[in-house]
Amino acid sequence: MESYVDYEFYINTYKGSKITSKEEFDKLSLRATQYIKEHIFNRDFTNYNKKDYSNEVKYATCSLTEIEQDYQKGLEELSTGNIKSESIGDYSRSFGTSEELINNTNSKKNEELKLYLATTGLLFRGFDRV
Repeated sequence: MESYVDYEFYINTYKGSKITSKEEFDKLSLRATQYIKEHIFNRDFTNYNKKDYSNEVKYATCSLTEIEQDYQKGLEELSTGNIKSESIGDYSRSFGTSEELINNTNSKKNEELKLYLATTGLLFRGFDRV
């Protein structure tokens, strides 16, 4: 399987800075790509309704890749204990259970999919009610 986006697009076009390793980005972007494939029913977004939605899908993939990074970090932190709230200067985190982490992550992913893909017709009509 190939990702919808590469690290160069992430850094140079999307202007991402959260993921600093190409290897980590490549691994996480595959999960983001699969999530998008599932929600657009693996449609050909390069010629959907005679329009090319490649950029929208690439931006969505970058955003979901960053969310996936947060999710993976959250899983690691959960394995060491259920931190409910912590703040150090500008840095803060809050989570309790894996169920909360999963629900929050899925909610963020769906918000980003709507942000980038809602006007493309690639998502099914009832997506916002899922």
